[in-house]
Amino acid sequence: MKNLILIFCFLFSFNGLSQVLNEYQYVIVPTKFDFLKEENEFRLSTIVKNDLEKLGFIAFYENNIPKEIAFNNCEVLKVDLIKDETFLWKTMNLVFKNCQNVVIFRSEEVRSKEKEFKLAYIECVKKIFESLKKINYKYKENVIQSSTLHQNQKSTIINTAEINEVLTAVKTTTGYLLKDKLTNTIYKLTSSGKSDIFLAQKGEKKGILYQKDKDWVFEYTNDIQLVTEIVNIKF
Repeated sequence: MKNLILIFCFLFSFNGLSQVLNEYQYVIVPTKFDFLKEENEFRLSTIVKNDLEKLGFIAFYENNIPKEIAFNNCEVLKVDLIKDETFLWKTMNLVFKNCQNVVIFRSEEVRSKEKEFKLAYIECVKKIFESLKKINYKYKENVIQSSTLHQNQKSTIINTAEINEVLTAVKTTTGYLLKDKLTNTIYKLTSSGKSDIFLAQKGEKKGILYQKDKDWVFEYTNDIQLVTEIVNIKF
């Protein structure tokens, strides 16, 4: 009976902590984890980023964070792989940290008996994300937090759909190019892992292009001003 109570308490705590993740949409992935010698060694950074996106997060590498995301850094989590090992086992878990560097969630600890580092680390990461599927992550916007953030920013809305023609989306290996009728490239889009959100660049302006209702919206910051453009796109 005592063991059942302990198991119930653990599951209740795990579920409660996992719900905290639902308040965050963006995660930052290191290009080099502390226990590795090189950037993206064994492709661990790539694997972690891809698996986070499969869970539903929007993930960025730490050296490629959009200005708009960095500006609102307390709406972003950072992840890190924590490794330990004994004579027989290599153990690992994934932690999520908030903007104050406080761990708000820690995955189940997993382990591997593989002697080769590459095989052991990849096996551990695979097990970590298998366990994370159990939390059923789904982003739920914190309305109060979002409202407070936007109160601190002046927003300008420009409806470019009214003054510009329909832009044609041309598929590339990393996303799309949005071209006008003269085939000039107006926007460069890079995939974020989600079909309705892209990293976007228009000239020197860098931001995010996302779908809101039936409109496509380009958001970027101009100094401290948040600028929103509605873009007419034909995919």
